[in-house]
Amino acid sequence: MTDTPVAAKFTISKVCASNGHRTVVMPGFSSYEALPMTLVTVTLHPGELFMATGSNGKVRYTADLEEAWWFAHYNGSDGVPDAIQVLSPCISDNGISTLNILSVYERAVAEAA
Repeated sequence: MTDTPVAAKFTISKVCASNGHRTVVMPGFSSYEALPMTLVTVTLHPGELFMATGSNGKVRYTADLEEAWWFAHYNGSDGVPDAIQVLSPCISDNGISTLNILSVYERAVAEAA
């Protein structure tokens, strides 16, 4: 887990689906030109990690968004909504340390045009 904020520049698109909002994370615009991709900075706070999930069920936890994207890419989840999410630590009511799952969209700040 990281001790200082970590920022990464990527492009994201928020997809509003019937079951809630989902986020597509990509390093560039080329593969998904039909989606309204936006250049953003995504910042992790101390103790947070990215969780990348492959379509084959494999998962990687990392503080590096590029590493998370490459893991998802090589494990069949390139461009899949919510293949990369943010894990944020918290303490539950019974005192057990837990991790909340947040959308990358919730941590993204659009870059100035």
